[in-house]
Amino acid sequence: MKVKLTEQQFRRVILKEQRSYENKPIILIGAQGTGKSTTSEALSKALGIPLISTDMSMVNKKYEEECKNEPNVEVEIERNKMGGVNYSSNKEYEFCVMNKLFDEYSNKKIVLDVGGSHSHWDERFSDQIKELYTIPQTYSFLM
Repeated sequence: MKVKLTEQQFRRVILKEQRSYENKPIILIGAQGTGKSTTSEALSKALGIPLISTDMSMVNKKYEEECKNEPNVEVEIERNKMGGVNYSSNKEYEFCVMNKLFDEYSNKKIVLDVGGSHSHWDERFSDQIKELYTIPQTYSFLM
């Protein structure tokens, strides 16, 4: 059953639950334009915990280095002098980065903003991604 909460109700649930857990990520997942980033920023600020964005993580040099030699991974990230980034790597790379994020943050109190393009996976990855999103001790919200 899908339950729709207002932003105020959502905040009350999180603030109440914050008192009962120590190291549990809050994961916001959904299509583009549903308000994940806005809500993630507000939650991070209200709760005083770090915000991690999958969109920004995909172009993070750390994950690029860690994933570039994995099987079937193709990394294409161009950085320009003005700070812009052109990113067109494959789903295997995105899956590798998602795994690294979950490995790193699955036992930490963070807000994870899963960008719209990272919330939809083809059949090759769907079961594996579902496993990541259902790690015990996480809060996942579909927006």
